[in-house]
Amino acid sequence: MEDRPWYAHWPRGLPVSLDYPSVPVHVFLQSAAKRYPDRPAIIFHIGEHTLTYAELWDKAKRFAAALARLGVRKGEVVAVHLPNSPQFAIAYYGLLMLGAVFSPCFPLLSVKELRHQLLDSRARTIITLDMFMDSVTPVRHDTELRRVIVTGIQENLPPYTPVDVKPYGPRTYSFQQLLNETTGEPPVVKIDPERDLAHLAYTGGTTGLSKGVMLTHKAVVSNVLQFAHWMGSGRPVLGPDGLFEESADRVVPPDGWEYPIEPGKTVLVIVVPWSHAMGTVGYLNNPVYGGTTMIVHPRFDAAAYAADIVKYKANVFGGAPQLLQGIINLPDVESMDFSSVRYIASGAAPLPIEVLRRVEKLVPDAVLMEAYEIGRA
Repeated sequence: MEDRPWYAHWPRGLPVSLDYPSVPVHVFLQSAAKRYPDRPAIIFHIGEHTLTYAELWDKAKRFAAALARLGVRKGEVVAVHLPNSPQFAIAYYGLLMLGAVFSPCFPLLSVKELRHQLLDSRARTIITLDMFMDSVTPVRHDTELRRVIVTGIQENLPPYTPVDVKPYGPRTYSFQQLLNETTGEPPVVKIDPERDLAHLAYTGGTTGLSKGVMLTHKAVVSNVLQFAHWMGSGRPVLGPDGLFEESADRVVPPDGWEYPIEPGKTVLVIVVPWSHAMGTVGYLNNPVYGGTTMIVHPRFDAAAYAADIVKYKANVFGGAPQLLQGIINLPDVESMDFSSVRYIASGAAPLPIEVLRRVEKLVPDAVLMEAYEIGRA
């Protein structure tokens, strides 16, 4: 590859390019379930509901089978109108393995904004939270929606009681009930990663109405691998079974001081919304690819977030500068033990130098990465 001026400042041991395999997105979870079946994948902050990688893969397959039973077909758009939760991850990988298209809807969209996105995407199915039905009910008959799948906090807490969907009318289904009633494998759907859409995500609407951005499976997989191997070095390896194996050519400390975290040994506290593009790529697919244990928060509460870093001995956390600001401003932050933290990511906005200095003082042994997208460079 032709030399570029910036290669002179490239991190030591990091390849300047990668070979991107042509695989569908759900292979990230399928691979993790094979390599780390008993490792906790998700620990939900509310109730501490835990799913291993094998359990997450099983539920995703069952959800794919349930969607197929409801009539969802390859190429159909499925809107996911949820906060970070186990159901979000189950739905995401389930619908993708069925060949459906994931269209995230930010939970705080107004009724007008939700209607626009559903009409523009031509979504036929929406997966939402019971407390968001006040936004969904006014628009479901103005759009092409054929199915509404509802979940709630009780579906994450023992005894995992399905949401009562009778008040919402016909063609409304409980997420948990669908899982309970579904056994067996989902139908095998042939996905062309180069051509078939995985994501139909919507822009922030800063220049008018939000616009749908179409991403193929290959595009999403490539972006995840770029992010993962920039943070962790090495290069992807695909086995003869079409699943990801241990990364090759990883650089490890002390030579690779920029790469202090290891696949299958990382604990990450997450609050970055999975309904955001950065959340889906960097804080869902990327950790799943690396077999990370994800401590998942549905909303940001600085005290609760910091407490979970300490409780679970997390070695990675990150988000927008406001997240870091919230943590360093906690009244008892100096007494908290953040010694397990080895990597901190900041993005979405410039990191103020005063916040950077305070974070470095609080977590002196961590590598801090500031990320930005090309459009904001």
